[in-house]
Amino acid sequence: MVLTLSACNLDSVKDSKVQRLADEKNVKELIAGYIQKPPTFGTDQAAEALGNLGDKQAVEPLIAVLNTPVKASASSAEIKTHAAAAIALGKLKDTRAVKPLVANVNHPSSRIAIAAKTGLKDIAATNPKIVDQVLPGFKKDDPASVIAMGAIGKPALEPMLAALKEPDARMRTNAASVLADIGDPKAIEPLTKNLTDWASSPMVGVALEKLNWQAVSDADKVHLLIAKSKGEELRNNWEMTKGVLLKDLDSKDPRTLSYALYSFISIGGKDTTETLVKVLKEDGNKNLALAYLNCGEPTLEKAAQDWATSKGYRVVKTAKKDQQTVKWGSF
Repeated sequence: MVLTLSACNLDSVKDSKVQRLADEKNVKELIAGYIQKPPTFGTDQAAEALGNLGDKQAVEPLIAVLNTPVKASASSAEIKTHAAAAIALGKLKDTRAVKPLVANVNHPSSRIAIAAKTGLKDIAATNPKIVDQVLPGFKKDDPASVIAMGAIGKPALEPMLAALKEPDARMRTNAASVLADIGDPKAIEPLTKNLTDWASSPMVGVALEKLNWQAVSDADKVHLLIAKSKGEELRNNWEMTKGVLLKDLDSKDPRTLSYALYSFISIGGKDTTETLVKVLKEDGNKNLALAYLNCGEPTLEKAAQDWATSKGYRVVKTAKKDQQTVKWGSF
């Protein structure tokens, strides 16, 4: 004879005491008997009940749960309780929970990370100004704050559109990433303007494709291919590519001009070195000369050497490069 245990889903097993306390709306006992003790069977159910009851006295105890470090390898009870606390705080819609929720949006446990994002989204639905609490971290390139902005959704739209215009390249790139997560078509036109921003264009391309944007003009097609580093397609359509980038070279915007030059170098297309040398001679600057010096194309490297000498600079080889490095034919 063989004895077997029937399979069951432990998540569906209810703690009768938690159910009774929830029915009685006994918030204090749910907190003292479960939330303020080490997680065990029923603790996550107590957290869920507190979120459903909507009593604000549960906010600080639930925040304490989120502030307790939990490893991805923690027990099932710990992970479920942490996640349930995040969901409950979202239901309680108290802005005190924003900071601890942000701290958990990139938790190594996907269950906790998803719950933290859900909590933020629920709070933002009635308190859209929580964006102001997350924005300082976003501006400092804090990864959790960037993820949190995407989780917040629509309330973060306008600040992210504004961030696309910021001088800081990382901020522009992060803004494009968040706009991809938000998924609002209102972002399409502002994003297309950043396709000629060398620093952020790869993420801009990702965002535009996620928004189902279709390139129609030759310029949009070339710019999207550059964003995706599609060197072979760009070289196979070289006349179109060259025409678009030559027009970009005529731009009065320094960022667009640099974009065109870096694109020409990365594509490594034929018959472009003469044009690039001319641009350096006529409109060159130190950053452009450094890009030429380190691109790996002999003609451009010599042109940069000559330009540096004519401007009184000394060219010094260093082990550490702190400038923008673009390699010839890297696409």
